[in-house]
Amino acid sequence: MTAKGQSVTLVASGWSGYAWSLDNNDNGYLTEIDGNHATYVVTKMPGTTTTVTVTATGTGTGGASSVSNSVGVISATATIEHVVAE
Repeated sequence: MTAKGQSVTLVASGWSGYAWSLDNNDNGYLTEIDGNHATYVVTKMPGTTTTVTVTATGTGTGGASSVSNSVGVISATATIEHVVAE
């Protein structure tokens, strides 16, 4: 991400639903969270290049065997980098 107002949509698949979270909302926020996708929107650019991590955690059922995730937690992360032009 290189400018305020930019966005990126993240998509997860293979599970019946997802809970989305953001590790730091200093420079942006998650919006349009709808089951298998969420959009990260940049609200300001930091003074130095930095990263933010978005996590999607599976809820309900899914996977190859369609078993419940009550036995374990299925999650994935995406790292978004805010790049400051030099």
